[in-house]
Amino acid sequence: MTHPDGQTSFFNDASIGGGPSLKDVNQYAAYLGIEVPTTDVFCEHLKDSGFIVFDLKNSNKLILDVGEVGPTYQPGHAHADTLSFELSLEGQRVFVNSGTSLYGEGTQREWQRGTSAHNTVVVNNKNSSDVWAGFRVGKRAQPQGLQVHHDKVFCSHNGYKGINHHREWRVSEHELSVVDTLTGYIKSAVAHYYLHPEITILNKNENEVQLKLKNGKILNVSFEGGFSFLIQDTQWFPEFGRSVPNKCLKVEIKNKTLTMQTKW
Repeated sequence: MTHPDGQTSFFNDASIGGGPSLKDVNQYAAYLGIEVPTTDVFCEHLKDSGFIVFDLKNSNKLILDVGEVGPTYQPGHAHADTLSFELSLEGQRVFVNSGTSLYGEGTQREWQRGTSAHNTVVVNNKNSSDVWAGFRVGKRAQPQGLQVHHDKVFCSHNGYKGINHHREWRVSEHELSVVDTLTGYIKSAVAHYYLHPEITILNKNENEVQLKLKNGKILNVSFEGGFSFLIQDTQWFPEFGRSVPNKCLKVEIKNKTLTMQTKW
């Protein structure tokens, strides 16, 4: 669940500095004489927690959330982030969920736990799961129809009343495609793709944007099936008490289907 930079991914109430890093834990295990198992699996389904991890080549990593929001008996640290994902390329984070910078109650806490703070689709301006107060969760999105293949994953959820959100990820060595399909009565549907603060936006047109990693690598991101595509100024919250300016790619979905394609 760590990115190639050695730090945690941002699903639910995760943040950097909230506990020991994986490197620290491994070093302590070595000190105790415990051998840490390693894996070399392209696609691994972590069934107990509901995540899928693609370890691609050249320090590229894709992490998908296809599970329940948290343990049914204690979902207090849950976010409404079902079907969100994070992507790192060549060791640098590209698409990031917004993170967690505070506990307690208030509009900031509510936003950080809400669906619109994550790389997924917001339907009818609602959260996919009912998160409220500081740590409360009401009705929860249930993942359905999960299919895991070597190079693709299918999953849907029923968090929006009378509406089904289906998402498909297609993965290859140099490309990621994310296909969202919605069924039911929809007033509005907006897909969010949050960029790491160190990603530079070079060019943008009606349905495509060019991004640059800090090592100079160029990415092309395109959308098919959107009404409008805009870039919004926002904030990334990597640790408690800290916020960093970043950008969000927002696309209003047309005709209930949107395809996002990233090539590198």
